[in-house]
Amino acid sequence: ALYRQALDLGLDREDVVVRRRLVERMRRVLVSETPIVKPGTAELQAYLVDQGERFAIPARVRLEQIHFDEAEAAAQALAQIHRGEGDGRALRGDPLPLPRKLPSLSARELAGRLGPDFAARAFALEPGRWTGPVPTSYGHSLVWVHERSPERSPELEEVRLRVLGEWRAEREAEALEAALERLRVRAGWPAAP
Repeated sequence: ALYRQALDLGLDREDVVVRRRLVERMRRVLVSETPIVKPGTAELQAYLVDQGERFAIPARVRLEQIHFDEAEAAAQALAQIHRGEGDGRALRGDPLPLPRKLPSLSARELAGRLGPDFAARAFALEPGRWTGPVPTSYGHSLVWVHERSPERSPELEEVRLRVLGEWRAEREAEALEAALERLRVRAGWPAAP
């Protein structure tokens, strides 16, 4: 009865939310007509190799930074370190709502914390020494890169769930397209471009 009322009101043609729900429901029905068999490890491994760039683990850097509001203050602190007046561990900068020692981060994660210019510079710095001043979104920092790891291809077990999800999404999209093509043929409509 409610379904008939909805049709009488034209909700299937005029209500955007109802139309979207109907379209989504029909997509699920069409996809379910083609069972998707869960892939084995060998098939997932082949998919990972074929689509490797999508699953690459980005380069990462682990660093320590001492923040200064002004570049001149950062430069003076670096000069003190170079003159042997400390090694930077006891050096205090200006307050910053971020920890001094940052965990291993990708360029994107680091850019989100201290800005894209800082991230680009941090990945180019030589590890094992204080460098700066490096501009940040907040001011300037002296930076000590502890370690840097290059981008790499992951092992399947590291990204299995993500690979499986993307493999399944592709198979569902293929099943939907095939079901829609069958409907077009049955209705006598021209093939999709």
